[in-house]
Amino acid sequence: KTITKKNPFDLPVLYYQSEENTGEIATAYVGIPLQEHIHKTIKCYNHIVLTGYLNSELAATYGHEITHALVPIGGCLNFQYSELLPIFNEKLVAYELDPTGELLKRVNASRNKELVKSLIKIFDKNPESKYEIFLHYVYIQSTLLATKLFDMYINANDLEKQIIISRIQDVFDGKYPVEALLH
Repeated sequence: KTITKKNPFDLPVLYYQSEENTGEIATAYVGIPLQEHIHKTIKCYNHIVLTGYLNSELAATYGHEITHALVPIGGCLNFQYSELLPIFNEKLVAYELDPTGELLKRVNASRNKELVKSLIKIFDKNPESKYEIFLHYVYIQSTLLATKLFDMYINANDLEKQIIISRIQDVFDGKYPVEALLH
């Protein structure tokens, strides 16, 4: 099978109606032979799955999932920051879509609910696997950092907002890793 590079916005979206908004980007890892016994592993995205109701909240979820595909391989050096830009972008989409702020309140409430669930899982007396606990830590750290970055963005003047968006674009373009946004 041939692998072709696609614009992430051209990925097919599978939609299923559900009571809860969720999203997932279907990912596969493919080994590309470079030389005998040497392979390069690349991340391939196949499609995006969205569940929920077709509404502006689901549009913010789509913004989150598409951001995963926009960050290039190597664009996040430490897995613990892998959700930072997707969560930031989800909040940004909500902020831009609804000037009343109601959509952002709903997105923030949903994120806060997931944050509390992750905190509870970490302190659970019957912990899940170490990997699952690690994923909760990743989610907590990314959520807090994304919230900090988003708060900086909405409280910034127009020039500062342009700088933040420009630095995020640099991450998407592969010029800097996500971690560069933390400094």
